Amino acid sequence: MKQSRIYKCSLLILFLINSNIVFSQNTEVQSLLDSLSIQNIKTHIDSMCWAGGYETRSTFTQGSGESVNYIYKYLNSLPGLSDVKLDMFQVRNSLYPYSTYPQYNVVATLEGKSESPEIILIGGHYDTSGSRGTGYDDNWNTTFKARGADDNATGVASIMEIARVLSDTSNPFINKHTFKFIAFGAEESHPAHSNASHVGSLFDAENMYNANDPLAAVIILDMIGYNENYNYTEVISDQPSLWLADQIYDNRDKYVPDLKTNSTPSDVPYSDHQSYQDYGFSAILLMENDRPWNNDAPYYKLNPYYHTSNDVQSTLNYNLIEMVAELTLASGASLSLRDDPTSLNDNDLSSNNLPGTFQISAYPNPFNGRVNILFTVGQTDKIDISIYNVLGQKIQSLYSGEEINAGMHKIFWDAGSNPSGIYYYTLKSNYGTKSQKLMLVK
Repeated sequence: MKQSRIYKCSLLILFLINSNIVFSQNTEVQSLLDSLSIQNIKTHIDSMCWAGGYETRSTFTQGSGESVNYIYKYLNSLPGLSDVKLDMFQVRNSLYPYSTYPQYNVVATLEGKSESPEIILIGGHYDTSGSRGTGYDDNWNTTFKARGADDNATGVASIMEIARVLSDTSNPFINKHTFKFIAFGAEESHPAHSNASHVGSLFDAENMYNANDPLAAVIILDMIGYNENYNYTEVISDQPSLWLADQIYDNRDKYVPDLKTNSTPSDVPYSDHQSYQDYGFSAILLMENDRPWNNDAPYYKLNPYYHTSNDVQSTLNYNLIEMVAELTLASGASLSLRDDPTSLNDNDLSSNNLPGTFQISAYPNPFNGRVNILFTVGQTDKIDISIYNVLGQKIQSLYSGEEINAGMHKIFWDAGSNPSGIYYYTLKSNYGTKSQKLMLVK
């Protein structure tokens, strides 16, 4: 009887080991997490909250310019980064003369080491808002205080530390794919441009789209530091980006299991991820709550300091900030270790990919020459993927009865000499047919 129990326990242990293989850690990724310093993040938050002596980083203020200088100077001091630059843009629909003032995204690049690297973008906005509570006063551009400790010094400070860790040549990590770290300007609406938001990220997303840059994944950090009771963050994703959200959840389970998250992604447009989604790129947002002005029981109590002058350092949960920074670092590093960052291993299949199910999406869409088509199948299946014009005529067959293993796959269609217009890509399998629209703009 005793031997039988031992045998059964042994089988149980083997089962648990095998069933939890999805949670196995990569030693290179774990070494990066061991290098991340919450003290460095805190130092950056403090520096940004004072912004050269000014207690605001609102657009068109001196503090905004000082924060740009601080972020640029720090990133430029990291010898492992390939390039650091200021991308200038203007908020053209703002009031004159503000519409003529230059604004900046701070962009740092860590070049990938593979022959054909794709791009993994980690970003967040540095500007602040004082739109709630007493609101902006007549001196908003000189004396108004809006430190924005949570919104969004927490996100940018974490990005700066992640850039330091990934570019540190003393770490054994070798990134196959290129990282871009971006601190965006003019994300918040403002008295001088109340009808515009996400301006810096829209500027960058449009440029990357027009350049046909191989942008594989975007992770945006915005308001990741307020929660009095729990270490909790929300994963926010649109439908085409769910594959990336799945990777975030997998890396939480592997590397930051004490961080609580929503069980399925929400889909809201309130930050810079929307800019990239609008141009057809896969982008997710990590945020303390998808609507920080609301309660979300049981893990989130509305943030009373949101967009007020009381959003200061003493209100922050630094344990939460550290966990979200670790999750972002682990997710970016894990994607960059793959030959193709958007392809999933068998062990990475999400619970959504059930046998007999399949999903399709494409990016960028609209596109100007080449479009990436992502498709996920829940089990080994024979599929056809074809391109049709608006008359229903087949233009090209990309797959024709090939057997495809379960998981996510990516192919591309080069439109070549086909004229601008509407096209459709259709996936047929043993379980049905799905078709979606493509827009070719030349």
